[in-house]
Amino acid sequence: MIRFSTSAAGAVTMLDTSARDLLRMSGRQYAGARGGIAADELHGVIATLRGAIAAATPPADGAVTTGAASEDETQREAVSLHQRAYPLLDLLERAAKKNASVLWEHL
Repeated sequence: MIRFSTSAAGAVTMLDTSARDLLRMSGRQYAGARGGIAADELHGVIATLRGAIAAATPPADGAVTTGAASEDETQREAVSLHQRAYPLLDLLERAAKKNASVLWEHL
């Protein structure tokens, strides 16, 4: 589990895989048990993450990709990327509004 926290809002706790995926998509690297995003970097991180989510979202026309998905992938897709990212995006946006940094730690 990875907990994201900021003085501008509460904390968000996520499964390691989801948290690391979202960090990677936002242009950040999970480089250890603790890390952070400085307040002046938040707007760029938010924009990058939103763009990555939009690019990874399947078309709304119901198109299905071919190939076998593993059971783990199928279960993870049951909750959309946008849904998994929402709590973190909300925390990042609240922090940006109050010019506060965001920290994360491995639990």
